[in-house]
Amino acid sequence: MGQSLFRMATEGGSVAAAIFWMKARAGWREKQVVEVTARQSIEEMSDAELLAIIQHTRDAIAEQEEAAAEEQAEAARQRGAIEHEPERSGQTLRC
Repeated sequence: MGQSLFRMATEGGSVAAAIFWMKARAGWREKQVVEVTARQSIEEMSDAELLAIIQHTRDAIAEQEEAAAEEQAEAARQRGAIEHEPERSGQTLRC
């Protein structure tokens, strides 16, 4: 199974298989570590410096979340799992 997934992952067969193989067998992870180090203590920093650090951290987190959402959407498209809402014609849909 591992060789098959590896082949699918490396020979362009399936994006979902490639992602699975990279995560499960190769130890790949989607998270990144953002490290902020201060050259001075927090007490010595100005409000502007602290706000800049906060904004930088927020931007990095937002970029990570956006990249993860894009990867999940692409994987879902590859699986054909994206469902479209039925057209509404004014009638009640019943199951």
